[in-house]
Amino acid sequence: MELIIKNGNEFVNGFIGGLSRISDTGILKLQDKKFTCLTATSDSTIVINSEYTDSSIDTDATLNLNIPDFKKLHKLLSILPASFTLQINENNISYSSSDTRFKYHLFDEGIISSPAINIAKISTIPFSCSFQTTVENIKGLMKSSFLLPDITKVYFNFIDGKVYGEITDKSRHNVDSFTKLLAENCTGDCVSKSVPINIEILRLLTSSNVDTLNVQYSKDYSILLFDVVQTNLITKYIVSGLIN
Repeated sequence: MELIIKNGNEFVNGFIGGLSRISDTGILKLQDKKFTCLTATSDSTIVINSEYTDSSIDTDATLNLNIPDFKKLHKLLSILPASFTLQINENNISYSSSDTRFKYHLFDEGIISSPAINIAKISTIPFSCSFQTTVENIKGLMKSSFLLPDITKVYFNFIDGKVYGEITDKSRHNVDSFTKLLAENCTGDCVSKSVPINIEILRLLTSSNVDTLNVQYSKDYSILLFDVVQTNLITKYIVSGLIN
């Protein structure tokens, strides 16, 4: 079947590029003009659910594409024009024009699987509090990480109705730290505690092509949910809390 992509930049750099930064493999599902992919980091502490909608796609088109290497696919698609048409074959994705051709082979069904998490249930989780921060604030916090190269955690601290990000490791002695204010206001039950999570989330968020991020925290499940909303692309980062 032919797959027409009109907004190549958002599909290639936002959708496929975003997936390539978190995992090598994943399953792209297409239904009702919407691509979805659920994947996770190798340690499963960060799960990403990404949805890309393209009105140019045929309503009846349905696909399951088992991607063996998102980074390679991203590089191939990056050389294509702003809008392009892909040919979806039984075991590969191909492209052909007067000056460019490629064939990208897919995995067979069953070789890879998606994380065992029900995205629909995530919205029913009783989130304790929420706040809004900016990508610039996240970048400011991330810039300090070069001073602390061996630290793999970032703590979200809820203090007096404000939210701070702190790069350190409270499970070790005599470890340096860097703290930055991320949000002036936090709504809901903003408990006074520290929530340690994988610092990799900062790198993923700084690549987002948005100004603001919506964040929710569940104290019952020790989960932080980051929502990144663009015109045709919605990405949810579900981040599990670590042990101190």
